[in-house]
Amino acid sequence: MSLASDWDRGQSRSRKERPMVNTYRAMEISSPGVFSLVERKIALPGAGQVRIRVEACGVCHSDVATVEAQFPNLSYPRVPGHEVIGRIEEVGLGVTTWKTGQRVGVGFFGGEDGTCEACRRGERSTARIRSSPASLRTVAMRK
Repeated sequence: MSLASDWDRGQSRSRKERPMVNTYRAMEISSPGVFSLVERKIALPGAGQVRIRVEACGVCHSDVATVEAQFPNLSYPRVPGHEVIGRIEEVGLGVTTWKTGQRVGVGFFGGEDGTCEACRRGERSTARIRSSPASLRTVAMRK
């Protein structure tokens, strides 16, 4: 029985019961406005990286802008959904502060400097920006 059929019927298995797989399924934007269900290989984390088994994923305004090709110089295909909650499944070389099994959240970081008055008040939308949104990166937070 496949995991997909369990999920479709509303039945889920505990993490320990799930078989190990080397691929995952994702909705991919192959070109502006065009979605496709694809299967991709699960990558090993590189040095300084962790791989997270995603348990929940948010889709936000920047994902919509990606679907609608509103950002300059976007390349496709892309998989939307960069705001996730999950558990660390594997750590790469040199990772010492994160552990396998640890629950983490990953959010959007759009280049805010983190030091200006707006950032210190938590008003990131009015923050002084030092880097371009084209150089987006994600940051993980412990929960």
